[in-house]
Amino acid sequence: MTFEHAAPRRFDLVIGADGLHSTVRRLAFGPEEGLRRPLGGYLAVYSLPDLFDLGNRMLVHVDLDRIVSTYGVHQTGQARAAFLFRKPEELRFDYRDQDQQRRIVEAEFRDYGWRVPQLLEHLATADDFYFDAINQITLDSWQRGRVALVGDAGFSPGPAIGGGTSLAAVTAYVLAGELASTRDDLPAGLRNYEQKISRYVELSRAAAVKTMRSVIPASRTAVRLVPWATATLVKLPTPIQKLAWSQNGLGKALGALQLPDYEELATNR
Repeated sequence: MTFEHAAPRRFDLVIGADGLHSTVRRLAFGPEEGLRRPLGGYLAVYSLPDLFDLGNRMLVHVDLDRIVSTYGVHQTGQARAAFLFRKPEELRFDYRDQDQQRRIVEAEFRDYGWRVPQLLEHLATADDFYFDAINQITLDSWQRGRVALVGDAGFSPGPAIGGGTSLAAVTAYVLAGELASTRDDLPAGLRNYEQKISRYVELSRAAAVKTMRSVIPASRTAVRLVPWATATLVKLPTPIQKLAWSQNGLGKALGALQLPDYEELATNR
């Protein structure tokens, strides 16, 4: 393997865990453009001072095709602002050009009202600003030779809507477990990994599409219903909340994956 800033090296195994715009995936599986499925939404997130004394609270404002939220971050004493919006046509931007991305967010929300003007005052100076399209990666195979993909590099279901963090953590556990269980047979470990996660990935992708349609209101009726449904759900008894979670798309996706005890399997070999 050759590197831009280091000498060439040889490896028995390469794991691509380098995110939605994975370089490992591009080198091993081809250009991103042919593997990307836009869902029509965009997400921006950044940290800022806790302007509204949120503590552990979250404020959310919902409008047609747009959602703005801000919530306290206990670990830092700061807050985060999050902006979700939908566009009928795909935006063209450079995912590495943060100045361009900040201008997109500013243009989309400058006339929004609510508490957005105070939030946008900190957009330009945020050092952890993140912006990207809500895209899925549609590979049906996540291993090629001695290269494998995990997390958003292999199967981003959609940032903020598809359970990508859970998907990345769980599939990384399965990948490590299968490699440990098969010991020196790396190709077998990679094949087993792919077989075990495929249904989970498929269900997560499907859930993200449904979530995208419902979480960002597409009508004035939905603008009224989303806050009501959210407020009602959190007031229900815990067992009913758990039941509702188990029946939604992401809950079903997690429930479809039965995780082996890899420590026991590795020990008994």
